[in-house]
Amino acid sequence: HYLMAAIRHSLQSEVFSPAEERLVGVVSVTKVGRKKKACFLCASVNSEQPPQAAIHQVKRASEKEPFKKKHTWKLNELSFLDGKGANSSSPDFDLRFDKTYRWTASSIAEKNAFITCLWKLCHRCLQRKKPEFENVDRHRLEEQVKGFDPSHLGSTTAPVEEAYQELSAKEEADLEKILSGCEWSISNVEALTERLTEELSCLDDANIHSIMASEDQVVALLSQMDKSLWELQKIEDKLCTYDSLLQEVRDGMEEMDDKDKRLQIEDRNHAQLLDEVESLVSKLDIGHEAEELLRRGDLSNPQDLAKCTAAALALQQAVDAGLSPGMDMLSAVTQQRETFDQLTWGFVKRLSTHLNGLFVKQVSIAAMCYTHLITTV
Repeated sequence: HYLMAAIRHSLQSEVFSPAEERLVGVVSVTKVGRKKKACFLCASVNSEQPPQAAIHQVKRASEKEPFKKKHTWKLNELSFLDGKGANSSSPDFDLRFDKTYRWTASSIAEKNAFITCLWKLCHRCLQRKKPEFENVDRHRLEEQVKGFDPSHLGSTTAPVEEAYQELSAKEEADLEKILSGCEWSISNVEALTERLTEELSCLDDANIHSIMASEDQVVALLSQMDKSLWELQKIEDKLCTYDSLLQEVRDGMEEMDDKDKRLQIEDRNHAQLLDEVESLVSKLDIGHEAEELLRRGDLSNPQDLAKCTAAALALQQAVDAGLSPGMDMLSAVTQQRETFDQLTWGFVKRLSTHLNGLFVKQVSIAAMCYTHLITTV
């Protein structure tokens, strides 16, 4: 409470007093989801009649610079307030002007106090269209409005409670002690008044000394706060730098992971392609020796004839071999098929010529035997 009172004092003296405005509500906030230096949302009224209310975003760049208004919105520009739940433990809330601004208060108590202040200002300063308040404790806000006097809005000092308050037991005893030193007569009224004036003067002196001492302490506290905020800003800057570095590392790791996946896919494709090529070669390759036998093998030699038979069977298997879909479109497969056709027709021609020669030779031998047999008979 003392810290917030000191901040209110600084804001009033540095920002609002020079503009003839009075600070009526303040909350320390940060933007939702962002790690940046905190700022203050302030509600103020001016000295005009009727008073005009406004909402300001106030911050300062460093501890040595004064507070300055960054944004200012008139109260009638506020169209919607979302308190994020009447009984919520979340310090978040939204304000909608030209666009929606999402804030996180430093505490739930400050958030509720600021929302209450805006509720009062809207009901006292806006006669026509009022903003919508959603997810707030309307009963509590209505109770706050009942005890609010709008005549104090335009004044430069806080409202003073004028209702009668009953004396406490201690106050009653002090009053009796003072009155006991005076006689109960009309003639001693002046003496009583003089004594009461002296007592009041002493109390005023004590209050002044207390206020001056408190002011020094407040100034020292504000100085320490400024230094702390400056150190926090340094830490936040370092954290932002570290976060950027970590993001670069994450991006690099994701890129390396993508490359590794692509390499694995390429390796699998190369292995499958190699297996397919080896299978294709094993099916379509009959060997150089078999090709030479089919082209030039001596069919009259029993040994070469057996080898030519084996080569012809291998050629038949290669021609009838089943291939994967699309393999017939490869130029190497087409050329090998043409080579097989040439080998087949060449071997068939040679085999046909050889068989014709054998048939003619056997017919000649049979004719000679038949002629010799007839002559002998």
